[in-house]
Amino acid sequence: RVRPAGRSVATCETQITTSVPRTVRAQPWSSALPSPLPADRVHGELYRMHNPADLLPAFDAYEACSPDWDEPHEFLRRTVEVSLEDGALVTALCYLYSWDVSTATHVASGRFTEIAPEVR
Repeated sequence: RVRPAGRSVATCETQITTSVPRTVRAQPWSSALPSPLPADRVHGELYRMHNPADLLPAFDAYEACSPDWDEPHEFLRRTVEVSLEDGALVTALCYLYSWDVSTATHVASGRFTEIAPEVR
């Protein structure tokens, strides 16, 4: 069972060095994936983990990308650069969606709660 072990340190938007994640509604939940469009953003919260080595295997299992899951994995854990509200840049881990998104809805604002307020 995964329990909150981190604390929110900032709200943020993610950016990847070579491309920028975009938010899509591929399932009943939102997903982030790389995008070549500079305006694409994913807004969210950033958490600091106190014991990443203890937590990441549980998060990987939850996101179906642990060695116990068949490939191709639905999500891939990647390091991304995150821009904080104050403009500071930090490195963070992000689970990026890797399956087909040809029928997904692009969330242009990068804020999933704007199209699915029930998930708050």
